Order: sequence, then C-alpha cells, then structure tokens
Amino acid sequence: MGRKLRTLTLGLATILIAPLGAVGLTTTAAHVASADQTVNYYATTSNGSDPDVEHCEVTYYGMPTEGYCMYTSQDLGASGNYPMTNTEGYFSTDGVNWTAEGTVFSESQYVSKGWTPSGAKHLWAPSMALGNDGNYYLYVPDISNVSQQHTSSYIGVSRSTSGPFGPFTPLAKVNIPTSLNSGYASDPDVLWDESGTRYLVYANGDTSSPTCGGISIATLDSSMTSIDGSPQQLSISGIGSLGNCGNTGHPYMEGASLYWTASWGAGLPGPYVLEFAAKPTSTPSGCNSNAEPNTANEVIAYATANSPTGPYTYRGILMCGSGTEWTNQASLMPMTTQDGLHTALAMVYHDGPSGNHNRKLHAQCLTFGDGAFASTERPVNVSQGWMPDFGDCMAGYDAVTWGLRYGGKMVSSVLNTSGDSNGQLVLNGSIAQGQWEGFSVSDGATIHEPTDYVWSSGTSTVNSLNLEAFSNGCYVNPYFSDEPTANFCSSPGTGQNASMNVTSDGQGNLTATLYFLGWPVNVAANGWLQFAQNLNGPSTFQVMRYYF
Repeated sequence: MGRKLRTLTLGLATILIAPLGAVGLTTTAAHVASADQTVNYYATTSNGSDPDVEHCEVTYYGMPTEGYCMYTSQDLGASGNYPMTNTEGYFSTDGVNWTAEGTVFSESQYVSKGWTPSGAKHLWAPSMALGNDGNYYLYVPDISNVSQQHTSSYIGVSRSTSGPFGPFTPLAKVNIPTSLNSGYASDPDVLWDESGTRYLVYANGDTSSPTCGGISIATLDSSMTSIDGSPQQLSISGIGSLGNCGNTGHPYMEGASLYWTASWGAGLPGPYVLEFAAKPTSTPSGCNSNAEPNTANEVIAYATANSPTGPYTYRGILMCGSGTEWTNQASLMPMTTQDGLHTALAMVYHDGPSGNHNRKLHAQCLTFGDGAFASTERPVNVSQGWMPDFGDCMAGYDAVTWGLRYGGKMVSSVLNTSGDSNGQLVLNGSIAQGQWEGFSVSDGATIHEPTDYVWSSGTSTVNSLNLEAFSNGCYVNPYFSDEPTANFCSSPGTGQNASMNVTSDGQGNLTATLYFLGWPVNVAANGWLQFAQNLNGPSTFQVMRYYF
C-alpha cells in the first residue's frame, strides 16, 4: 500500500520457501479454459477476514526472502457482532501460494494491558506498517467497554523488533480525539507516501454513530503511536449515489485503505486511490446482472485525489456485493506474475457462507486503463465458482488479453440463442471485466502485447486484426444486420478481419477505435456494436488490461 513496508521490487523472486510446520493454503494457479469448469477459489483453509497485504522481507534459515505479508482477522464461527480474538499472518513469495505463520497477535495482550475487558472478542481488521526505525508496527482495533461497543472502539499499536510476524508488544492506544468520531475508531490503514509522511486512515463510526461510517485521516508522528495534529473526515464527492446513511450524504463506509499509485506504474487511477467498503441503499447498476450475486450487500468501491487528504472523487465499484455475506473488505497489491515477466494488480478480499461468521479469503486481478479500474466479477457461488482472473493472470496467461470499455460498461463476446458461439460483440451493461470480456489481440501470427503501445505517445494502426474471446477461443463477429450469423470458433470468418487505431498518451493510457471492413464501429441503441455508416460516427473504447 504505497511504500508501506518496502519499496516494491518488480523483479521479485517466485521461489516459495516454507518454514517448518507451515500450512499450505488452497489457491488456484491453473488456467481454466471454459466457463463451465469450476475451481475452489478460497485462498485460506481456515477462517480469515479483513485482509491487509504488504510487500515485505522475512528471514528463513538466515536467508532474507522478499515476498508478501498478509495480516487477517479470524472469525470464531459464532453468532454475535463478528467475534474475533486473533490476528493471523501469512507469507508468500508469489502471491498465489501462501504459508501460514500462525497467530501473530491476540486480544489477551490488550487484556493484560487493561485496555480491553476479558471476553470482548472484538479484535477486528489489522494493518501493518514499517517505521523509520526499521521496526514493524501492527495496528489492530478493539473495544474498551463491551456494553458500549459503538463508542469505545480504539486503535491499538504494537511493535516488533525482530520481523514482520512478531512477536509484537503493545505500545499504546493511538490518541484519536473523540470530537469527530464519538469514541469510535476502527479498521486502520497506514500509508507511507512519497514525502516520507505516514498517514493513518480509519473508520470513524459505525451505523449507530453520528458519522454513520465515515472515514478519517490523520498524520502519524515519528513514534508511530500518536497522531500529529487533528484528524479530518475525508470528503468524497459523488459518493451519495451509492446511498445516504443517517442523512449524512454518504453510504455506510468502513475498511478503507489508501494507496499512492504513482509508485506502481503507468495508466492507473490516482495519484492517490482510496479503496473502501460501502453499503449501498439498493443493488447498484451493473451489479444486477446474471453474472453477479445481485444484492445490496457491501461493495468494494474506490475514489481518487491529488493529495492524501483529498478532496476525493468517487470513481466506481471494484467488486459488487456478496450473495451471502453482508460485509466486505479488500487490500490491493502489485504482484509479480509466476512467470516473472509481468506485474499484475491483485485484490485480496473476504467472503463467506450465510449463517454464523466463517469468512475466508479470495483474490482477483483488477484491470485498468485510461486512468480507471474496471470492476471484477465476484463468483456467484460462494463455495465453488468460476474464477475469472486471478489464477490465469498471476500465471501470466493473460498477457495479450485486452478488455474494451465504453461509457463505463464492458464489451462482451456473447452466445446466441441456439447455444452456438458466434462471437458477436455487445455492450452488456456490466461494469465488470469477467470471462466473456477479454480478447486476445492478434494479426496473423503476431500477438500484440499492450506494452507495444504504452510507452510512446501517438496513434498506431493494427491492420488485419482479429479479436479472439479469451474464454472460449471464438473470434469476434461484429453484428451486421445484413450478415447472417455463423459459428466462428475455429478461425476468423469472412468479414471478421478488423483494424484498430490505438492511441497512447505516453503515460500508459490507451484508447482504441475499431474498424470492420473499413467502417468504424459504433454502439447502437440496442447495445450491439454496428457499422458507423448508420449512426453518428465512430466510438472510442478504453483499453483495459491486467499488467503494468
């Protein structure tokens, strides 16, 4: 998150070194070729929620090893207000295969300090940060009064001098004044930005507080235990379109993380991205398709700003709400793919079955283009389901896959009513780039990597181009009213060869205009892509891709 633990090293080694007794975690790494295949997409075999992923370095057998550290809360699998007593740690060298480091902090340590009563079971969402002194600081919230959970939530900070997984010693409660948050502070996150300043972002209220789940920011002093100055509530313009909690003008929000994306690569939103969970009033537009759970549970959303303190502008949904779990929380991290050739942006999040809380962790890759993210699909089935992106993109299989986005909606290759795939393009109304929204871009035997266009400004024209649907290998057939439908799965058919003008601004932002048979493509009123000769001119599509 920003620079937080260490500056991101793009040439990260991908050799998994597991400590003795480490537990391997279940993930998917194999390429899934068709939508009717299912994989287990739980990232952990034990309960885990509220993930925080950091780039880090650990020492195994005297050998420094770079990778990713993940910190999670752990559901007890019991009813009540999300009872939890432990913070768990995990380590990975590749972001796909993880080893369990065990419990790195427990609520009993707060109890022994007299900060939390015994049996509170309120050790919620953790976050890790590296201090200027080279020590590791763990921020975990809890409550000081069981009967006043809405007004006695605090953020405790503990320090490890020996490594990112502890042991940790509690140091202090962060000195957050109650004038803004009515005695509630939770879900901490720490950003270390380009100036070397560390910012603490936190939820300043729950649904019962006057702020109704607002998000505050404060500067940490050099001790990493106190805020320097007064915190302020973040302003997010446009967020009211998701909901209005307690007449605050914004939906209930929690679990925020702050990133300085300018340090990651070109073409991303930013330079500051605030990612957070939000409870919409009703199912948001784009989350009500057959590919989504179609619920009003918490979404993962994002906003951008030119400075850490804002003001922020709401930019959209990264992931729609679960069909079974009310809450959501996520963590973003650029990760080197297992082939060592690319860097993908992973989003780790939690989901779980209905009933008693037993949330587990999952991951997806986010696509980006022209300074925006596309939403990623949330599998509809909680226990088993199609994993649109993560296993493939982390293996490096999707290096030549583009998505096309128009007006915030994704373009799909769809099936006709008979079940034959004719590769027709349609603006499907979805905000997500899932298995039907990815296309391999090729002309003959030459596959065009996105990097061919990213690093130089100007327009490149790719002639005799074919778009092949990544999900099933079918080639695109644009919808022409005077052309009969046919099956184009085996090879491009007559009239399918297209050209594409790809324009780069030299900053990693790409736009594209498609041409079929020499005519530019436009979006018709019915959502199909048609000849521009019958419309008002060509459409320009954002190019969405996985890799920096």
